[in-house]
Amino acid sequence: MQHMGLQLTRNTKIIDKMKFRRVLFAFVLLIILPCGLLAQKLTPTVVSSGGSYHSAGGYTLSATVGEIAVTTLKAATLTLTQGFQQPYDIGVGIKETGLDWSITAYPNPVSQFLNIRFDVTEPLDLNVEIMDIAGRKHLVRDLYYVTRGDIVTFDLSGLTRGVYLVRIFTPDRRVQKTYKIQKF
Repeated sequence: MQHMGLQLTRNTKIIDKMKFRRVLFAFVLLIILPCGLLAQKLTPTVVSSGGSYHSAGGYTLSATVGEIAVTTLKAATLTLTQGFQQPYDIGVGIKETGLDWSITAYPNPVSQFLNIRFDVTEPLDLNVEIMDIAGRKHLVRDLYYVTRGDIVTFDLSGLTRGVYLVRIFTPDRRVQKTYKIQKF
């Protein structure tokens, strides 16, 4: 009799170990593994002490002190070293209709001076608003007779670190574009 009781206890322990392993496997598979896969996210961010922007003869050069080069491209007479600090257009989901125009805001992220270069097909009067995520306007400027290639500089040194929206629109608000910039 005691032999059967000992055998049942041993089988029960084996079954309990198997159940524990299944539960542990399910826990790892459903909880820990997805968290580990999503735990890190890289974004193109550069923290630097300075930078500059130059243009001449139809070419532009934008640089950040301490930027790590990612790729170098070479052509017959040109060399381009790409890095994180590239002007890019980040739309925010607002439908844009009407006139054919675009802007380039640089550097982004910005520490002090934000440059906005306009690429318009015809001269326009435009309004520029720089606001925080909560919608509070920090800078407002009316621009008259903006033409292709015009560059307007905004001093953002008085703004705190954070994400800001740059909204550019025609005076009748018929056409508008919104861009996201980061102030550091």
